[in-house]
Amino acid sequence: MKNQLLTAAFFVEGLHDVKPGGYDAVIAAWGKGCIELVDALVSYVPLAIQLCNYGAIASDGQFPGVFDYEVSSPFGKWFGEYIVEHGGNEPSQKEAEAWLVKEVNTFFNLGQ
Repeated sequence: MKNQLLTAAFFVEGLHDVKPGGYDAVIAAWGKGCIELVDALVSYVPLAIQLCNYGAIASDGQFPGVFDYEVSSPFGKWFGEYIVEHGGNEPSQKEAEAWLVKEVNTFFNLGQ
């Protein structure tokens, strides 16, 4: 549970790194409320944790960096930038899942 909470927190942290305007720009573009934004974003936490666990197993437990710094926070930033760039629409589930798969794979291949 702790890992899920940390990953969710870093997802939300990434919203603050959205350029230009940060979190406020995302909320303005989103237009559906803060709780709804956070709910949509953190719905990807179980997948991120599952992919991280698979990556950890495949790499014999070797983490080449800090997962939440290098994957979770950037995911939140990407998610927020997508919303700003697409008139308040969130990425499709397929797009978000593809982003996570690609970045988790990249993360675990960094050390090889």
